Amino acid sequence: MIHLFRERTQKVYLQLLCNDETARQHCGTLRVNRPDESIGRFYSDFRHMYAQMNRLGADRRPFIALISAFADYGWIFQDSCVTRSGVMWDFRGKRNFIPRVVKVRPQIIQSYPPDKDTYRQAFDAVMREQREGQCWLLNLSFSTPVCCNMPLCEMFHASRALYRFCFPGRFVFFSPEPFVRIEKGRIHTYPMKGTIDASLENAELLLLEDPKEAAEHLTVVDLLRNDLSRVSGNVHVQRYRYVERISGSAGDILQTSSHITGTLDNDWHNSIGDIFSQLLPAGSVTGAPKRKTVELIRTIENHDRGFYAGVALRYDGTDLDSTVCIRFIEQNENALKYKSGGGITIYSNCDSEYAELRKKVYIPYV
Repeated sequence: MIHLFRERTQKVYLQLLCNDETARQHCGTLRVNRPDESIGRFYSDFRHMYAQMNRLGADRRPFIALISAFADYGWIFQDSCVTRSGVMWDFRGKRNFIPRVVKVRPQIIQSYPPDKDTYRQAFDAVMREQREGQCWLLNLSFSTPVCCNMPLCEMFHASRALYRFCFPGRFVFFSPEPFVRIEKGRIHTYPMKGTIDASLENAELLLLEDPKEAAEHLTVVDLLRNDLSRVSGNVHVQRYRYVERISGSAGDILQTSSHITGTLDNDWHNSIGDIFSQLLPAGSVTGAPKRKTVELIRTIENHDRGFYAGVALRYDGTDLDSTVCIRFIEQNENALKYKSGGGITIYSNCDSEYAELRKKVYIPYV
């Protein structure tokens, strides 16, 4: 099925993507003025990035890729340059570094979230669009300046999460959410939507019976199921709306996830870039319909997402694993910003969504 997409470009988002100057500016914030093959390559053109992913997959050459929130630019690292770059990663226990013990618990000492009036203005703008039928789910995010008790690389070693990634001096994230996995010719995705404070009495029951959380989760499952149908056959929901506990410096939270799977063609390795061009941006952190929510997010949000809410993937020459880049701390010179957000539907309550935004500012640990 993938060969049907091999000659196609990602035209649907073309008018929404940043221009070359914007990409160069972002490349500059990463302290790189030009592609540096010794540490990896920065791509300001998504078409070239996807073409390179196809080539590497066809040659069965392992690589790591970082793709921005709206899939308009990214980095590709091959095994020979990951060590020189200082980049550290951990994909479900498969890592490129020697773990070391950090005896101090990672903590956010102080945070400065957006004030409620600022949040309400953005929330109200989303609600207006939803009442007009422009979208029915939009993931609204903000940047929260934070002060932490250790530098990024120390946080990385001290944290615990299903997926971890550290780009020294630039950002670190600790993600609980897989994006897609490809194993033995099958593609799997695990959308995560629905959150509650685990300390509340009967928290799991409250989460599962909340009509807003149920509608939000159903919407993103339907979106991701449709996305998988663009690149695979025999798509079905294997497990629906199960609850997971996540521990962090701000206390535990419960989140709901689902498992969707489909069957790929045997030559999927040749089309890794084509597959991701059809699946991105990630639906669980944009919304539905995806094209319109990307446009609205660019208008309503007051920060540049960058690689927050993008995707990191690892291809080992046989299988592929990837994650949504959330629980994300970005470093800009000496300042740190924690980027977080949550899904807004017509059933959302501003106070509850604002509390969730703040609750998600934490560093996960065991």
